[in-house]
Amino acid sequence: LGMMASDIEQRVDFDAMRQYKVSRVQDQLEAKEIGAVILLDPDNIRYATATDLPDWSRDKMVRYAIVPRGGSPILFELGSAGAAKKKLCPWLGEENIRPSIPWARGVNPSSVTQGILKANVAQIKTVLEENKVLDAPIGIDITDMYFLGALKEGGLNIVNGSDVMWDARVVKCKQELQLIETSAGIADGCW
Repeated sequence: LGMMASDIEQRVDFDAMRQYKVSRVQDQLEAKEIGAVILLDPDNIRYATATDLPDWSRDKMVRYAIVPRGGSPILFELGSAGAAKKKLCPWLGEENIRPSIPWARGVNPSSVTQGILKANVAQIKTVLEENKVLDAPIGIDITDMYFLGALKEGGLNIVNGSDVMWDARVVKCKQELQLIETSAGIADGCW
């Protein structure tokens, strides 16, 4: 397969892999009758949007994504990373990359945190309204109590969204298997 993408031969078809992953999430939303899933787990965000931030952001909940049933993933990205993603991740579409408003897991004074959380809930409700799933159950994969409380206070019917992502991710496509084989080959060669 080779290690790098190339314009002179087909190696790993990343476009096909991205499309497959989104379709897996969509299949699970349909099967579980969930209107959308809110993703805060960095691995789930990467699965659904094919985007990432460095490890420093893993437990900060500074970015999230929403995958509405029947719609495209929406990424709420931190700061200048959003502008970079608009240039580097054309598969999402610029309109689907929006600024996040980090609530810093409650480290601010309570009134500040509550205001930030209300702004986040308003952004989420806008996406749900745009996709006509506002009144449906909305899954979430992981969260903290601040965000969960704000979502419920905002009138959203929040349900377990972890199963959506676990069940979507368990079956691998051809391209994922190619990458797993390549990674295993590298590890095997090192040992």
